[in-house]
Amino acid sequence: MTQSKITFMYEGEKVPESEMKIVCRLLNSKND
Repeated sequence: MTQSKITFMYEGEKVPESEMKIVCRLLNSKND
């Protein structure tokens, strides 16, 4: 699995950039 080597830390876990975008969308929708 080599989509992108960029990973972000989310709640102490390494999250691939593609998944992070989904997580950000979910968090943003919760804030509405």
